[in-house]
Amino acid sequence: IAIPTPDPPSMTTLRILIDDLPAPDRAFDYAVVDDAPAGAAHRRVRRGRGTPSQWPAAGRTEVVIAAALLRVAALRLPPISAARINDSARYALDDQLAASADSMHVATSAQAADGRIVAVALSRELMQAIVSHVPKVSRIVAEPALLPADADWHWARDRTGRGFLLRPDGSAVAVHAAAGTPPEIALAIQHAARLGGAPARVIV
Repeated sequence: IAIPTPDPPSMTTLRILIDDLPAPDRAFDYAVVDDAPAGAAHRRVRRGRGTPSQWPAAGRTEVVIAAALLRVAALRLPPISAARINDSARYALDDQLAASADSMHVATSAQAADGRIVAVALSRELMQAIVSHVPKVSRIVAEPALLPADADWHWARDRTGRGFLLRPDGSAVAVHAAAGTPPEIALAIQHAARLGGAPARVIV
């Protein structure tokens, strides 16, 4: 005899876009979504903007860190153990960062078969502010990681032109404005062209 069981209550997720240093009196965009089964689309329940005390309650909280606050780089390293990847990425990033790598929080992907890893660096000050002012964070995501990397270059932008350029290797460049071709994108294409890898197109 089959006895039907009630569906479990749906879980909601609060997603907050962090585009500045979190503080009690600083407002951020947020969205609340219903969780969905694997492969199904999430349904947005509510969106808004508010300070931490104004954020709605949800089953879990996820933070999305805006591309402008990050450095997302693709690095090729010799085969190394998982325990050494983070230290090796810090060393490789040291000459790419405006600040010392020791002052940055660095997270890395697993190493691919070709030696590539994707490293995300943000200031320790920002990470500490997120931990202090965003309660019960279950996951922190770099904004460029929301868009899966593929064979094309992708420029993701909002209505103001703010966004990022995602390259096939998973690295990303923050884009701060969109009057014509943003200089960040022009420089990235010029650099790729010098290396013989200019994109055939950029998908917006």
